[in-house]
Amino acid sequence: MRAESGVFGDGGGRPMVRRGPKPRLLVVDDDPMVDAAVESSFCVGFDVEVARGLEAARGKLGGHEEFDVVLSGVDLPDGSGLEIVPEVCGAGLTTELVFLSADPRLEDAVYAIKAGAFEFLRKPFHVPDLLGVLDAAIERRRRRRLAAAGASTPSGVDCKTEVSVAWQPIVRAHDHSIFAYEALARFPNIKSSRLPEAFAEWARTGEVIEVGRRVRRAIGRQMDRVPEGVSVFLNLHPSELLDPELLDPEALFGAPASRFVLEITEQDSLMEVDGWEDAADALRARGYRVALDDFGAGHSGLLAMTAAPLDFIKIDRALLHGATENPRARDALQAIARVCRTLDCEILGEGVENQQQEALALEIGCSYLQGYKYGHPGVLPAQKPGPVAYLPSA
Repeated sequence: MRAESGVFGDGGGRPMVRRGPKPRLLVVDDDPMVDAAVESSFCVGFDVEVARGLEAARGKLGGHEEFDVVLSGVDLPDGSGLEIVPEVCGAGLTTELVFLSADPRLEDAVYAIKAGAFEFLRKPFHVPDLLGVLDAAIERRRRRRLAAAGASTPSGVDCKTEVSVAWQPIVRAHDHSIFAYEALARFPNIKSSRLPEAFAEWARTGEVIEVGRRVRRAIGRQMDRVPEGVSVFLNLHPSELLDPELLDPEALFGAPASRFVLEITEQDSLMEVDGWEDAADALRARGYRVALDDFGAGHSGLLAMTAAPLDFIKIDRALLHGATENPRARDALQAIARVCRTLDCEILGEGVENQQQEALALEIGCSYLQGYKYGHPGVLPAQKPGPVAYLPSA
């Protein structure tokens, strides 16, 4: 950390590399607990600056650049953090305020919230909970700015901040042991069947990168519950391949990139993304593995398959289901499997629901299987209890 500039480093005195636009977060506190949080993976996804006290915060807030969120302690060495409230809310800024206090007083919380602050939290805090609050604050600011500009979010596919994750197991074909989970984003206002439409709309409006980042943060907050040695398949719209945050060493809360398989969806859109092949190569060099989803569902799968190295091909469920009854479809599936083996891609059979479909998947050489036969999307199974991830108080 470089105290003189207030920009967080990597813990060794080097400034953290920032790639691409990130929400701007001003942390106003001198609490060692907060220092420990931001020195960890807490600050991933944010452009963070620090002020050690009230006057330093006023200096930063009085500049020409506006912060997305101010995270402030109440008890500062040179005054009360609550004095920031009128300087932000009274000045008509859209900056959101989140306060932390080890000894919160009801009258302070009421004053802050009534004046326009977003949240008032107690220390010690659970880092994932705080990240959820910050995500929600950033989303409220975005909506307020849209409303002020007379704009609106895409009709029918409005993206709320409450992103949840459903986890579906992927098993090894030879023994049905769990190889991975696919992390499936869920939004309370959008049916899962409409998510492809929603992501296509967000890609059209330029929102898909930010939506994808919020989804990854939701996944990252649960990574401590994924058993060691188990991979995570993470869906990416083709446009997200160009998101520089994926190359950040801490982009997934300290979990190594090698634990993730980036699953490219919407193949037909993939060919419209300039430079996706180089982006996929860079991500593989970073340690991620790359999969092509729903192979056989669109007309661009074979082009994508040969344009850049891939680690996995996921056979479309409709193709697998149809091949159990149609000999010509079975022959086509066998040919696809031969191409996969030639290109050194492992084959994953999707949508396996019964023994007949499983037998066909094994016949064509699927190494991995996914479908209702092995588990519906849901919460992660409980793991052995470990230490609670609370940071120590000062």
